[in-house]
Amino acid sequence: MNRDEETVLKYLQTLTLGSVVHEPYLNETPDFAINSEIGVEVRRLDEQYFTEDNPQGLDVRGIPIWHLTDKICREFPKTNDAKTYWVTTFIRRPLPSNKNYRQALSRALADFEQNLEAKDYRAKILPNVELEIRYLGPVAGLDENRFALAGLEDLDQGGWLLSLLPQNLTHCMQEKSKKVAPYLDRYDRWWLVLVDYIALHLNAEEQAQVISTCPRIAPWEKVVLLHPTKGKALLSY
Repeated sequence: MNRDEETVLKYLQTLTLGSVVHEPYLNETPDFAINSEIGVEVRRLDEQYFTEDNPQGLDVRGIPIWHLTDKICREFPKTNDAKTYWVTTFIRRPLPSNKNYRQALSRALADFEQNLEAKDYRAKILPNVELEIRYLGPVAGLDENRFALAGLEDLDQGGWLLSLLPQNLTHCMQEKSKKVAPYLDRYDRWWLVLVDYIALHLNAEEQAQVISTCPRIAPWEKVVLLHPTKGKALLSY
């Protein structure tokens, strides 16, 4: 059982709907069964990129910046403690060059690491780029890096996360629907639980927007997005 499955298992057990069994059919779908009535599939919800026919007009230049940000975050391994920090960058047009962005972000993270007593931090690191760092806590299992990418928001497009999330959520539902199609007769009800590494701080209005733009598809009776470390439901519909 991998870390994401462990997170989902703890969540399912809190629902007190009955016994929760991991892989009731060894190495076959579903990942879990609840009370022998509900099949549950698990997947990590992370950034998959779709650049054609994007209704948000997503700027393709932003895609390598997302990857670059994630790469830079992974260049800071933990040392003598397990403190982990979420990193979010806020960008306006024109977008910076990758070279300038790398230099500014690397320097800012290195400076922050020299004073890990700080809990939260937000500052402008380039004319069109702001950096936000939030203390996540002593999380020993989160990739063993000091910094974890929480998000990259394009402030000129109404929010990077809200443009990424519906596409990725739909992709996950479609992908998993194909996987379970040959096994639907095993259970009358099917849930999809996604461990969410994209949108960790959606407010009620943003949740409603995601639901309206990304309705459930068959066979999913319920779709749940879980926080990757706290294990709480960020969105359930």
